[in-house]
Amino acid sequence: MVAELKKLIDQKNRAGLMGEALPLLEQLVRAVPDDPEVRLQHGHALRTAGRSAEAIDAYRRALAMNPRYGEVWWALANLKTMRFDESDVAAMEDALAAGLDPRARIAVLFALGKAYEDSAEPATAFAHYRSANQLKRQGLRYNPDALTRFVGASRDLFTAEFFSARAKFGNASSAPIFVLGMPRSGSTLVEQILASHPAVASVGEPNSLGLLSSSLGQGQNFLDKVASLKSRQAFELARKYLNEVPRARTQAPRFVDKQPLNWLWTGLIHLILPKARIIDVRRHPLDCCWSNFRQNFAVGVPFIYDMHELGRYYRDYTVLMAGIDAALPGRVHRIFYERLVHDPEAEVRKLLDYLHLDFDPACLRFYENARHVQTPSSEQVRQPITSGGIGHHKQFQPWLDPLQEALGTALSDYPS
Repeated sequence: MVAELKKLIDQKNRAGLMGEALPLLEQLVRAVPDDPEVRLQHGHALRTAGRSAEAIDAYRRALAMNPRYGEVWWALANLKTMRFDESDVAAMEDALAAGLDPRARIAVLFALGKAYEDSAEPATAFAHYRSANQLKRQGLRYNPDALTRFVGASRDLFTAEFFSARAKFGNASSAPIFVLGMPRSGSTLVEQILASHPAVASVGEPNSLGLLSSSLGQGQNFLDKVASLKSRQAFELARKYLNEVPRARTQAPRFVDKQPLNWLWTGLIHLILPKARIIDVRRHPLDCCWSNFRQNFAVGVPFIYDMHELGRYYRDYTVLMAGIDAALPGRVHRIFYERLVHDPEAEVRKLLDYLHLDFDPACLRFYENARHVQTPSSEQVRQPITSGGIGHHKQFQPWLDPLQEALGTALSDYPS
């Protein structure tokens, strides 16, 4: 029974069906109440459902069984409203001193960074964040030069002339709404706003477009293949995306694909889905990059664990999007996080106009939406908008010189 439950839960999680996984996890907890890993998974599912107090209880039960379970300490820290007390900090420091495997050590260092940040000790917090990032970076393969070359080659390919010559390419479906940009930019907030509209549902952060892009090749090979596509091939790629994106669980006519890293494929999106909508969510470079640097992501973001590489990544992202703006003026709707915070209704109305959707007051009450949210912002999007995230980097300004240098004009020109 336990093995069957675990298999079913894994299938639901892989499909993004956390709501269906939760009752199965509750059965599993009853079957194996003394398994800290099961308690951790149960806490994750409760968090995505917005049941933070119960998630904390599940995590605490896991820690009672294993105080050195690093992933649980980070899970608590990742509940943005959670505050550690002195005994928690002492327990985490004891765990570090006793020796942990690299994965658990990284998780505890990130959690301690959050603890010291909350207690207004920025120097100590930064030291822990930096150590965590250095350890995490050691185990990852990432080449920032390759990304810069890809962005430059993409700009060379995706010109106004390129798209004009292919004006009849693609599938005419207007169902997809791509919300893309940097992680920790406010994209989950925009997703939650849109998913609160009766005509829109979210399919989360699928890797459907990334896999489709990979099927064409990597780097320059991908761009060469895109350049050689015929009209029928472009249509088939769109059909494949529409068939494979996990949208079967919703009957809404429009859906949000909120995979931030889809910015890399913006040119391909327009080529195969010219009627799809593209929303670029942008946040102040220092706030956005700092929010990434203090986040212990599970997978998929190897560029965030070194400040110089992180700054270069943000800069490359803005360079490519500027190229798309030049080739396709007005094609991408840009939302600046700070403007959305300061005047939500005006920005939401502009967003819905871009999507050709009628205004619905539910979009301003997005925090009432009970859908499951899997990103680190799961708690934040269940509350009304606040300005707490604006200027968040400032207490760490003394240590951000490498980031500022790497950002270059992406920082000095923001938000133009």
